[in-house]
Amino acid sequence: RENAMGVVLELLGNGLFKGCVNAAALLAINSECKDLLDPCTPETPFYATLLVVFTLIMVLAVPTGAHLNSAVTVGVTAAGGMSPVQAIFYIAAQLVGAALGMASLRMLAPERLHRFVAPPSPGEPYQAALLEFIFSFTNVLFALASDVFGKYKALAVAVVVITEIALSGASMDPTGAFAGAYFAGDYTMIFEVYFAASMAGGALAG
Repeated sequence: RENAMGVVLELLGNGLFKGCVNAAALLAINSECKDLLDPCTPETPFYATLLVVFTLIMVLAVPTGAHLNSAVTVGVTAAGGMSPVQAIFYIAAQLVGAALGMASLRMLAPERLHRFVAPPSPGEPYQAALLEFIFSFTNVLFALASDVFGKYKALAVAVVVITEIALSGASMDPTGAFAGAYFAGDYTMIFEVYFAASMAGGALAG
């Protein structure tokens, strides 16, 4: 029963997390580029995204114990915190949740904004994979050790996550990369870079 509730939490929580993060970015774009005429290179979506990620970690991820990140799930499994079978169900739920969240966003967001939702651009694949591996490793390692912060755990995790995102630009979350790819229908290098490298980093951290 507890395992089933965990799977449901991953599904619903991931849908909410990915939907809200991307919705915040679109709202910021709509505000900054009202006419949406090219060229328009909005700067505020990045900061809006960081704010929403910080908030949702504080009020959703840490308080509920939800992973909401496949790299974290792999790390917890490698550390012996859950069985591989349970991890498969968690990751499947995370992917379905991300897809549902992004499908809802696609229906609700004006079509003129759709072009701004896209998967991460890996640039040089080997460099991107290395970044994902390194920062997923440090992110998951910190998450696994975060109990030492006691009542400040949520704040500590949130600060570390947004700091790593700001410093590296790395996704550190396979389902986060998948969310943009699903919305845009573009899966270029998603599995090779953002799943394989991030999950390897998470496994090493465990």
